[in-house]
Amino acid sequence: MAGGGFGPGPGDGKEYPGNLTPYVMVTCIIAAMGGLIFGYDIGISGGVTSMDSFLKKFFPSVLGFI
Repeated sequence: MAGGGFGPGPGDGKEYPGNLTPYVMVTCIIAAMGGLIFGYDIGISGGVTSMDSFLKKFFPSVLGFI
């Protein structure tokens, strides 16, 4: 099968002798959670920083309210 896949491959079905250890699983979960949190942060902060009330209070020079 081109590109791999999850089905049985040629031979005994196990081409790589590695195992899914608890360390690998925890590392993958933490990396996935970090990506989710980063994406959520970008979405929320991007929306807030484009609000006129936020810009008026914290960055009045951007809107010309000096």
